[in-house]
Amino acid sequence: MRLGIFAPTLSGGWVISTSSPQFRPDWYLMQETARKAEYFGFDFLLAPNKYKGLDGETEFWNYALDSFTTMAALAAVTNKVQLIPSISLLSVPPVYAAKQVKTIADIAGADRFGVNIITGWEKPEWESQGLWPGDEYFSRRYDYAGEYMTIMQELWRTGVSDFDGEFFHLTDARLQPHFGDGPLPKIICAGQSDRGMRFTSEYADYQFMGGKLDPAELTVQMERVKTASATAGRPMEAFPLYQCVVRDSLEECEDVIGNWRDHQDLDAVTNMMGHAAMNTSSEDLNSLHATLMGTDNFMLWEIIKGDPKSVAEQIRAIADVDGVSGVMFTFQDYLVDIDRFGREVMPLLDADQLAA
Repeated sequence: MRLGIFAPTLSGGWVISTSSPQFRPDWYLMQETARKAEYFGFDFLLAPNKYKGLDGETEFWNYALDSFTTMAALAAVTNKVQLIPSISLLSVPPVYAAKQVKTIADIAGADRFGVNIITGWEKPEWESQGLWPGDEYFSRRYDYAGEYMTIMQELWRTGVSDFDGEFFHLTDARLQPHFGDGPLPKIICAGQSDRGMRFTSEYADYQFMGGKLDPAELTVQMERVKTASATAGRPMEAFPLYQCVVRDSLEECEDVIGNWRDHQDLDAVTNMMGHAAMNTSSEDLNSLHATLMGTDNFMLWEIIKGDPKSVAEQIRAIADVDGVSGVMFTFQDYLVDIDRFGREVMPLLDADQLAA
């Protein structure tokens, strides 16, 4: 079982609250996160990518590093941890992306580099740049992504592509140097619709997803991955994602999370849920905010929480579900939380299980 970290390239992390630890991403934070991840034995870092945040009092995700250039820099100052930036397909042509991947893979080593594929469905983010291709993209984005991946794979293997499809028309496009017959970087995707999972099974190596803590529900998720993999005739590994809160007791965790819940940045949560575009009155908005206060929408993933022993037990239970290849975590106070997880949780995890 491999363990990874969703890297802190976006301001505010993964808790939309005014009382949670706040940060704006910078080089120091990224470098220290990578060094701590490597020191404590995490296997990979995945860096998300955003071009437009959610505003609100916390300016949630308004400050964001470019994941590719960040990972290129980290490749030069790390030795073991796998580095996975994200490609937002609507922002980068496939030939340019293929060259970026090859360049950084040469720095990191092909076996230490991967690419997360983001098809891009957040219409306001792309409209703001004049890049939204039209609402038909909602239903065609994985067809677009399939052509994009075909072009990159042709360039990586042969150094040339004359691909002529529905979305892309290339004539003697070149990539030198290319990978040839050598190992290619791992491809990652988090598409969780049936169509998204089919794309992942056809083109990617790893399936990321917001994981369920309940073993029965997680088993259902893994069965979908296994079915898609079998249909495509390709192996595909699954990595569920969780928020992680480690304290001295479960009660302390609940107090911390309760404080975050009581101080949600409701405007940012509303924007995340797409309600900001609705023509609502102030009375309607107040009613929506009151409803949100009773939910956990401000926490973007299910939460592994408790004292170190309990957290380790929960991770082992997740790993025991057939089909789980590893677990990815988000933390809120990254440097403090990674330190504590590394010192107090990692030693409790079965070394044989981590090596599996």
